[in-house]
Amino acid sequence: MDENGLLGENKENLLGETREIADRDLQNVLKIVKAEHQDLFKTVLIDVGDPNVDTALKGGPAIFGPEEKVGFVPRIALAPDFEKMSDDSDYFGKLMERRHISIDLLKEQLSRVFVDKDITIDARLLKVIILLHELGHLKHYLENFKKPNVGYVEAFDNRREDYNRQLEHLPVPGVITSVARRAWERSKGNTDEERLISMKKQIVDGYFKLYRQDYYKKIKRGDADYNFSLQEGESVAEFLDRHERLEQETATEKFADDFAVKFLKKHWDELFPEEKHT
Repeated sequence: MDENGLLGENKENLLGETREIADRDLQNVLKIVKAEHQDLFKTVLIDVGDPNVDTALKGGPAIFGPEEKVGFVPRIALAPDFEKMSDDSDYFGKLMERRHISIDLLKEQLSRVFVDKDITIDARLLKVIILLHELGHLKHYLENFKKPNVGYVEAFDNRREDYNRQLEHLPVPGVITSVARRAWERSKGNTDEERLISMKKQIVDGYFKLYRQDYYKKIKRGDADYNFSLQEGESVAEFLDRHERLEQETATEKFADDFAVKFLKKHWDELFPEEKHT
């Protein structure tokens, strides 16, 4: 969705092989949200991204952030396999497994809202929830950082600093769950202790070096101490689950989740006219 012509004819060169969202449920979400929150769509790119260009889409279903290629305009991009996933797809199964804590927390929220329904998180509902969650991030950004007198670069820098401050208090400081889990999966060693050391190296020399260069330099100079460890008696799986649970409790993530849940409560029958979760 590039209704404002932000990319012009250079879209493919800038962002790789992107395309418009084709999923009907997601198109319906955008239509209903736009009717109610027109301000969200004044300057934003929403599309199915190219994981070879936006590599974060290789590890997660969707991203929200600045599109620096066009002046830090906000952008929501969906992973191609996420947009077309179904209940029997490998992608859906892996997503349910990898993000089971976040999904369970959302299911609890929905069950409290829809007390007369037996909520089942299938691929269709999960796609809708995640797109709404990303739109919630967009709303949070516009309300809290993109003031009329603040440019896009400054606004996103302020948002990034604010979000990083929230992430510093997580069990794996400074990173979101998908980065923490991927670093663990790629770690090497014969024991958990050795693999945690390797995981730390993956985060510092991989993620921070690429995406948080100032923090990376502080760590390398010895000006910042970067460490994490398991609680007594805690397994690595429990450690990563605790990280995901606490990430969902940060102010930024709670705002996005609340936006999604409130919107579903108000528009459930429009989004799922033939669904009866009873």
